Order: sequence, then C-alpha cells, then structure tokens
Amino acid sequence: MKIESIQVALRERNPWQAIDLGFDISRQFSSMLYKSYCLSLVVISLPIILALRNYPTWASLLIWYLKPLFEVGPQTLLSRRIFGEVFSNRQIINITLLSMKQHWWAAITSLRFSIRRSFVMPVFLLEGLGVKQRRKRLSTLSLGQSQGPTSLTVLLAHGEALFYLVLLFIIYQFIPNYERVDPMLIFQPDAEHLGLQWLTIGCWLVAMILIAPFYICGGFSLYLNKRIELEGWDLELSFKKIKNRLKSISTVLSCLLLFSLAINNFGSVYADKIFMLFPVRWR
Repeated sequence: MKIESIQVALRERNPWQAIDLGFDISRQFSSMLYKSYCLSLVVISLPIILALRNYPTWASLLIWYLKPLFEVGPQTLLSRRIFGEVFSNRQIINITLLSMKQHWWAAITSLRFSIRRSFVMPVFLLEGLGVKQRRKRLSTLSLGQSQGPTSLTVLLAHGEALFYLVLLFIIYQFIPNYERVDPMLIFQPDAEHLGLQWLTIGCWLVAMILIAPFYICGGFSLYLNKRIELEGWDLELSFKKIKNRLKSISTVLSCLLLFSLAINNFGSVYADKIFMLFPVRWR
C-alpha cells in the first residue's frame, strides 16, 4: 500500500465530515462497487430464492443475515482502488469471489452482530491480525469513535427503509383500484399471494443495493480518518512528498555535476591537441 498514491485528500476530520467524504468516494467509484455488490448478491441469494421459493419470509430473513458477506468484495476492491489500482470487469469478479471465500466466516459471525460493521470490517479484511491482536486493534481504533459508525448504521438503515417504502408506493400506484389487495398480505405466508410477497422482497433488495456503497464507503472513510488521527498518515504523506521533491532536485544536481565533470575531463584531455592544431593562433 502506497500512501502517496491515495486518491483523496488526507487530513483529520470529524466523524460527520469523514462520512460525507465516504459518500463522495461512493459516487466516484459507484460503478465498481455496484458491480461487485450485485455479483455477491446474485451468487448468494439466487440459490436461496430457488430453494425457498415457497417460503419468501424465511428467504428474506436468510438474505438479510448474510448481508455482510455481500459487502466483503466491494470493501476489498475499495481498499485497493483508493490507492490507485484500476480493475477490469474480470478482476472485479475474481477479487469479489476470492474475498467472499476467504472471509465468509468472519462475515456471518463477528461482523454480522456488530452495529459498527462498516467501520470494523477493514480491520478484519485488510490488517490480517490474529484474534487477540485484532481485539486490541479494535479497542484502540474505537477510542473516541463510538458515535460515528453507529450513527452511520442508523442513518442508512432509515434510508434503506425509506427507499423500500417509496418503491412499494410507486408500484402500488400503478395497480388498478379494483385489483389492489391488502398490503398486509405480504406478511402472511399465503401461497395465493406469493407473487406479492416476492415483489416486496424485490423492492427491498433494490433499496439494499442502492444504499450499500454509501454504507461501505462511509465506514471505510471513518476507518481511514481514525488511522490519520492515530498514525499521522497526513504527516507521513507530506514527508513523502518532500522526500520525492528532494529526490528530483538531487537527481538534477547530480546530472549537472556529472555534466560539468565530463566537460572538465574533455577539456583536459583534448586541450593540448587543440593547441597543436592551431599553434599560430593560440600564440
């Protein structure tokens, strides 16, 4: 990881400024994030839907439980893209599937039951620490950072619910009055209304996809901000820039010095020969 290649301005921010930066990052890399998230969602959810097609409520609960697994691939891609790496569609697929394979257990256990999942996920995925070291690391990163990740989760959970209700309302408006049914039927396991239940689940999945990049990037931005606060990444980046500038200046000075030495050597070697060619003129 090269800090000098980071695509965002490194400076210490308060939690809400860091979340706002995360939202900007999600818009900047939205295409990559949506591709990875939708791939994860299809790979995991499609077999569940096919197996539990007659039990939409249980299928939706299982998909909800596995939500952290859908975020592993986008999080891994984001952590590399923000430092300058560019990925093709094939690389996005490979990295997403590999990340899901490597981190599936953490996704459905520790990360599933954490309300600060978006903030702690980079520690699980990127730092490669053991259990005890990870606990110490999380306790260190969590100092003074309890409000930001929790507020992000609550805010975007409400945003997801709002998108879901808006989609349901829009679809409901297109249904003729004489064909409208009781909306509460979506909560009743009635085989006659499975289509309605799957329609509402589809609206929820769309809302979940729309919100996911903001959740992932907001938490990752909080993680970066905390590392800037604890480890001085902004100062390190400034020193690296100064070092690179000094390197370029020293390179130019070295070239000038070598050039001057070459000129001096050329003059000392060929001076006598030049005088011999033009003896009269030089006398």
